[in-house]
Formats: sequence, C-alpha cells, structure tokens
Amino acid sequence: MKLVTKIFKRDDWYVTSKYGYREPITTNSGVTNNFHNGCDYGTYGQKWPQYAIDNGYILSCGIGNDGGKYIWVNYPRINKKLLHYHLDSICVEDGQRVKEGTLLGYTGETGMATGIHLHLGMMNSNGEDYQDPHVYNYQENNDILNGNNKTIDNIVEEVIVGKWGNGQERINLLTNAGYNAKEIQKKVNEILKNDNKFSENKYVVQKGDTLIKIAQKYGTTYQEIYKKNVEVIGENPDIIKPGQVLNI
Repeated sequence: MKLVTKIFKRDDWYVTSKYGYREPITTNSGVTNNFHNGCDYGTYGQKWPQYAIDNGYILSCGIGNDGGKYIWVNYPRINKKLLHYHLDSICVEDGQRVKEGTLLGYTGETGMATGIHLHLGMMNSNGEDYQDPHVYNYQENNDILNGNNKTIDNIVEEVIVGKWGNGQERINLLTNAGYNAKEIQKKVNEILKNDNKFSENKYVVQKGDTLIKIAQKYGTTYQEIYKKNVEVIGENPDIIKPGQVLNI
C-alpha cells in the first residue's frame, strides 16, 4: 500500500512533484532547491486531514525556516520516520504517542508552496538520508515488521524465551518499539496456558506471586526454582515481577 493512501485514508490523491532532481520552482516564499527530498501529493485544492499510519510518536512539529508547518513522526515497527510538510494546521505535539488513525493535521500550503498539497519525506528511523516515499510499500501490522520479516507471533515467541526482558522493562521495550505490550502479553499468557510443553516447564509470574507460592503449586522448593531462574530473577529471590517467565 502507498504511504500516502494510508495517510489520507483515500486513494484519489495525485503526484504533483516526484522525489529527486527537478527544475527549481518559484513559490510564494522563494525558489526551491533542484533536489526534491520528498514526494508532493495534490488534494484538489482541499485541506484533507492527515492521519498516523501505525503506532509511533511525534519526534517534532512546528514551523520551519520558510514558514511551513511540519510534523516528523517516527514509526519503530517499520523503521521509518515521515515528514509531513506545508500543513495548514497541526493537531499533535512533540513527544505525543500516536496510533493508526490518530489525526495529525490538515493539508495546506504554508511555507514554500505553490498550492495546497502534502510534501511527504521519509528516512530510516535512525537515518539522515532521505528516501523516496512513493516507492515504499507499506505493510499492515500483521505482515512484515521491523524490516526483519518478523510477525506479531515472532515477537510473542521472543518474549517467551526472554528476549524482551520482564515486567515493566518488557512493557517499556515493547511500547517504545511501537507494539501493544498488553496485547502481546495476552498472547504470551494464552500460549503458556494452553501449550502443554510450556505449561509443564514454564510459568508466567502473576501479580501477588512469590517463589514460595509457585514452588508449592509445582511440588518443588523455592530454592530449586531460583537456581533455574537466577538470570531472570536477579540477586534477590524475594523479588519477582509480573510477566516474568520462569523455568519450573
């Protein structure tokens, strides 16, 4: 799917200026550079709403040197950050968490523009080089993630084997990566509860649990459980956290 289709929630946009080298354009605020670092999309002179395409957060927003209103949005799941430029109005603020469908702002012609349109820029999340957003194929949430062919089920499997930490640490890591930590934990709990292999050998710590309570449930000692999980629990066997996956 084209990014712009996801942003506008409609597909009747049209390209007014492609990414790459072009003849400089005289606008109401000056002359543009000959390298166009994004793709411009026309909206028939209308101020269409623009929406977040996925879970992410606002890196920055405001007014550029040329007077153009802009928003930078980071989307960790797809490892991309997007620039929305020439906005008429901005509906988010710096650092705000967004999800698919969050209203970002309205299309405009602020700054160096010749008419109402969206200038869409794109970079990798940790990159500084612009890429062509028009050729990027956006994949929905249940498809390819993070550029590593990972699905939600892959992330759940990684959580089970401890690759995303435990307790609040896990919640923070998943949330910062753009995932719904609560939903993923729910899937983890279902697997551990229903899969005999996991239910016999693994236990997900619940609120109010202690090693002694867990040991009594499985007919063993808390010392034995601690020995098997010292790397997960840490130095203090009296402190375990909800969401930790313990070997039994």
